[in-house]
Amino acid sequence: MHPLVDEPIIVEEFSDSDIRRTMWHKTITSVGLVTSRYNGQDNVMACEWAIQIGFNPPTYLVVIGKSHASAEFISNTGVFGLTFASDQQAKLAHVSGSYTRYETDKLGMGIYHMQEGKTINAPLIQEGTLAVECKVIETVDLDNRFIFIGEAQYAEYRDDKSPLLYHGGKYFKVGENVPKSSM
Repeated sequence: MHPLVDEPIIVEEFSDSDIRRTMWHKTITSVGLVTSRYNGQDNVMACEWAIQIGFNPPTYLVVIGKSHASAEFISNTGVFGLTFASDQQAKLAHVSGSYTRYETDKLGMGIYHMQEGKTINAPLIQEGTLAVECKVIETVDLDNRFIFIGEAQYAEYRDDKSPLLYHGGKYFKVGENVPKSSM
């Protein structure tokens, strides 16, 4: 190792929740706003575990805890909306991730700009960097979470927006470009 760099912390046992939280805080993600509708109720949740995993066709992965209303809604309908939040939507992301649909109608708060899905029976959040309507093509059942893999049915994106980033429990904007080093 380089002499000015501290030695890495080696982790081989993952039972300590502080270690797991520290590891989680070493990552950075964009913020997905997952929307769904079931039995006449609409829902949105913040989902930092949302990512594009395929290109042709475009496919997206979201990881949702089984106790969340979104898991119930998506499991029962087989569709979800996914809007990648812009850096102007930190408040929406915070509200979306701080309340459960079982107790609070987040979309009824009047702070979200919504549009109806064009190919799915669920709303989409407007003004994000990318909004995708997804049909679930696979569900992976983990201990306390579902991984839903959705295939894009419709999408729209904005070139005038930058993604909202999440790191260490805080939101950030995309910063300065770091050039690739030449070898």
